[in-house]
Amino acid sequence: MTQIQFFEGTTGTAVITLPSSVDLATLTPTLHVRTKVSDVALFTLTVGSGLTILDGKIFVRVSPEQSTGKAGNYLWQLKLTDGSDVYVSEVGKWIIEKAVAR
Repeated sequence: MTQIQFFEGTTGTAVITLPSSVDLATLTPTLHVRTKVSDVALFTLTVGSGLTILDGKIFVRVSPEQSTGKAGNYLWQLKLTDGSDVYVSEVGKWIIEKAVAR
């Protein structure tokens, strides 16, 4: 799974590419970031709020405000729903590095 890594207080971006057999036109993605898989989400991204779908890819964008003060190692997991079924991805690493003062 893709590792997502950026500095706290900056805009974090990533692209998630799924197999061509996954039809994103019929699925709703939700991305959860947690300390552990069983923990409550640190934050959740949805389409229009951090996630954009384009050309069969999911573009992830985290604002500086979302990452400020949250330096650390986390896990992310993508959930795809089609209204009744939920498909869950493998867990990936999500690293927010401490900002370096200059």
